[in-house]
Amino acid sequence: MQVKIKADIASVQLLIRDEVSMLGRRNLGAHNVFLRKAKEDKRKFGGIILVFCGDFFQIPPVNAESVYQNPANSKRKLNDMDYECYNIWRSITNVVIQKENMRQMQDGTFGKDLKAIRRGQFPRKLFGD
Repeated sequence: MQVKIKADIASVQLLIRDEVSMLGRRNLGAHNVFLRKAKEDKRKFGGIILVFCGDFFQIPPVNAESVYQNPANSKRKLNDMDYECYNIWRSITNVVIQKENMRQMQDGTFGKDLKAIRRGQFPRKLFGD
């Protein structure tokens, strides 16, 4: 591994990974392998604390299965990393769930409409019917 990359990562203690809904299992595995090598530490993610952020109602991974989908239900050809990464994901014990959308608080109607759309319910008034 390049010396500069190792030096850059040597002092990293916390990594924030946003848009977790688009994170595939194998991508999570690549994070894990890379950070273990860079930190020369066999612990998960090289001992770095990872904070995953995102909205699970958003876009799923492209050409991949998400970290939270059980590989036992997969139709793809699997490898050991699929199971390892799923188990890593399942081992996360500290979870904070934001139940209130802060972005659309100023416009209650718009916020309610967005919430309905993300559940697959389409308010007729949005479409002029």
